[in-house]
Amino acid sequence: MIESLNRFWQVSVYDQKNGMSESRTHYLDPWCEMMTSIFISNSDYKVEGPTIEGATIEVMRNFLGKENNCKKSLDSLIGTCAYKGVAKRVLQATAGGDTGLWAGMLLEGVKALRQSRLFVWEREGFDFTPYLPLIENDFRDSCIRFSTPEGMQSILNLSHLLEHTRGDLLFSRYQYCFLQSQNLRQLVTVGLADSFHEMTLNLELIDTKITSSSTKIIRAPQEICFEAEHKGNNLKGKKLSAVAANEWARELRGSDSCTHLADLAREAASSLNYWYIQKKNNSVHQNFLVA
Repeated sequence: MIESLNRFWQVSVYDQKNGMSESRTHYLDPWCEMMTSIFISNSDYKVEGPTIEGATIEVMRNFLGKENNCKKSLDSLIGTCAYKGVAKRVLQATAGGDTGLWAGMLLEGVKALRQSRLFVWEREGFDFTPYLPLIENDFRDSCIRFSTPEGMQSILNLSHLLEHTRGDLLFSRYQYCFLQSQNLRQLVTVGLADSFHEMTLNLELIDTKITSSSTKIIRAPQEICFEAEHKGNNLKGKKLSAVAANEWARELRGSDSCTHLADLAREAASSLNYWYIQKKNNSVHQNFLVA
């Protein structure tokens, strides 16, 4: 019998017309459906509140039963800068979550806010020149695009936004993971499509050890980005596990790779671990398993 697991994320950033942006992450799998939301100030990226719910979690369906569905505000995040380095605060704010998914969803929303900032800056005429050293330090050698002087100069050149016409929707990303397992053999496909990128990573494994891998970058901001495909095509022999997820991310980031490819690899490891946990907890129902 072939067992399968499908996971879906939709992340969108909306212009709220009052100097604020909202990031929403909607997640679904066979057992869970939930949404997170973050309102931030466009000027300093701090989570809004308390007059509005700056950060919220809503659980519509979960493997623990209807009585555990809820909607709650994360007031401890009010005033937090929703940018790089916020992970620790998010993990603390969601420590009581029963599903283990909340922190990751909120952090996906934070990443989407970072992707949307160019549209916000252009629309509001924001002068980010004083922050350029900080921005350059954040980007330099983080991926193959920002490993060259031309790539770093593109931070100031917003020409790649000219093909976009944006209303309230500033940025959108769809991400998925499809996992099939038969005995000790697993097939994992992870992919994303967003306002700037589209790519997939395919892995075949036996007992979490990769026997083959392939990557396809379909759409990217610059031509050099496509050269990062080789990083995802040479993963044979490596072990895919949740314990090694951060190690995966480090290995697939850097000046010759793509940070989004690293995120997909980490999600593959996370999904495999999530699948094992659900099986261990006897949450898997036959209706979800029969191919």
